[in-house]
Amino acid sequence: MPYSRPHALTVLSLACNHQSRQPHAISFRLSESKGLSSFEQATIVATIPVRWPLHPSYMHTFGITDHYFVVVEQPLTVSVPSMIKNQVTNSPLIESLRWYKDEQVSIRRKDGKIHKTFVAEAFFYLHIINQYEEENNIILDICTYRDPSMLDCMYAESLKLIKVDTVNKTWKTWNEKNIFPSEPIFVPAPEPKSEDDGVILSSLVWGKGLENKVGVIILDAITWKELARAEFTTPSAVPKCLHGWFTPKIF
Repeated sequence: MPYSRPHALTVLSLACNHQSRQPHAISFRLSESKGLSSFEQATIVATIPVRWPLHPSYMHTFGITDHYFVVVEQPLTVSVPSMIKNQVTNSPLIESLRWYKDEQVSIRRKDGKIHKTFVAEAFFYLHIINQYEEENNIILDICTYRDPSMLDCMYAESLKLIKVDTVNKTWKTWNEKNIFPSEPIFVPAPEPKSEDDGVILSSLVWGKGLENKVGVIILDAITWKELARAEFTTPSAVPKCLHGWFTPKIF
């Protein structure tokens, strides 16, 4: 998952070089310069050696503070030999994932070179919630699981839009048959009167028989009722996307 820095017109992301089998922190510009695209302008700003060269850790996201990258190497790995085999058999990525429950998690703090490594009990994670520096320490909030079995709920057929009230222990859902939403993007009202005063944006793709159809839905973030929807058809099938961005203006 990339980090955007609109004020600097850059995006920072993490990628793995399959030849060197090392993750790279990469900087992309969000606008064209001298006729070059964002990818053509990309530069490597840091490189990290991996613990298991043939089984690099699956890194869904990473952290950035004012002075450091925070990289979490979990024991869910991507088997390079299996990936090569799956290219031939046209098998999905998930069949290349390997879980090593007896391995520990390595959390690396780095700024172009490894600054410090912390080790924790084995866990699986997808997202880092927050990270920041405080009195020469890095505070890392991360949502963890005991193992990666929750990945089974990530199949498209299981996707729903869900709003959870953690105080009253209630929830609201949005779903329609054969429609698969992306993650919800909350856009607050200009002068919100409550923490959920605003709208929810989500992109939509259709399943069986309608793979060329795509849309955007807008929900009232308080009531979870549909406010608006746009639907259109594309020349080719649309890949199912989990993530999305919202920017209040185009730069």
